[in-house]
Amino acid sequence: FPYTTLFRSSKAPLSELIFKKYHWMTGHIISQVQESQIPDLTTSQAIILAAISQGEHRPSAIAKQLGTSRQAVYKTMKELQLKELVIQRQDDTHQKAVIAELTEKGAAADKLADDISKEMEKKMTEEFGKDSVKLLRKMLAAAW
Repeated sequence: FPYTTLFRSSKAPLSELIFKKYHWMTGHIISQVQESQIPDLTTSQAIILAAISQGEHRPSAIAKQLGTSRQAVYKTMKELQLKELVIQRQDDTHQKAVIAELTEKGAAADKLADDISKEMEKKMTEEFGKDSVKLLRKMLAAAW
């Protein structure tokens, strides 16, 4: 398949390789989730669902973290709410602020995506070794 050879080119710029792998991994996770009982998710919806599951509940903070507009996050959260994956409620500490939380269905989608991610990492570890995956994780987690 020609697309896979595109990933194997070590001469491509690093940013291009990371970008392509990111989209490949995200697409793989989303396609696996779609095969389950979980509603179809767009990439934006999956990313925001993950941000909420990782503890970021305010749309404004999610927008800042992702480098996007609050309007885009609110729109995507509304879509997630219509799919019954997220609920939004008033923040008890700030009356003007909104808090987003996962529903049971949203938590199930997040767990499935997490399981798929862990399986992908396990396969990477088998192919490239534990030390290589550990180094990759360290590099990607670093503040550059």
